[in-house]
Amino acid sequence: MVAESSSIKPGVNPEFSEYLQRLDTSEYPSFDLGLGGRHLVELFRCVVVSKEAAKTGHLAVCNDVVWVSQVGDNNSSAIVMSPTSGGKIRYQDVQQEWDEPLLRVEFGGSSVVLEASSDKEKERWITVLGNSASFKATASLCGPRMLAPGKISKVDAAKLLDIPYPYDNEGAANLKKEYHKIPKVFSPVAFSLLPLSTQS
Repeated sequence: MVAESSSIKPGVNPEFSEYLQRLDTSEYPSFDLGLGGRHLVELFRCVVVSKEAAKTGHLAVCNDVVWVSQVGDNNSSAIVMSPTSGGKIRYQDVQQEWDEPLLRVEFGGSSVVLEASSDKEKERWITVLGNSASFKATASLCGPRMLAPGKISKVDAAKLLDIPYPYDNEGAANLKKEYHKIPKVFSPVAFSLLPLSTQS
């Protein structure tokens, strides 16, 4: 599912906020994106290189974990490399002469090749990933959540679906108003809408 709620903690970088709201974490259900005290430190745009295709993505660096996501349908972003403790991330510069700026990043037993927009940008990745002292242990994190916990509320769901919220007076009144506009079976209004051949 896409990030549990559109409710992002105030003060989060707008670019980070937009990314987090469309991030799909369904492949990693045990990963709590909004864990208290976790925050996004860097969000690098990249190209995720594979044998099948090269797709736009992001290298996301939090204060405890790192992951890679890939842009998919409806402009959502799906995590494709398991969120891994920053201190356990390994990387290797695999750029050849005259090649694109490529970096292989290892997440436990898996690895992915990422293409940066420039050599300078790739050096930024290496600097951030190589600063293991900047990462905290996930178990030691504490503080406010980056996202609201749990599933979205009924009110938020109604807003997302653009329908009246049925559990307050205004929403209930709107639904009743719409209900009364619907022709009922065998009612005079419904009967008048039938073809003349069926009314006799």
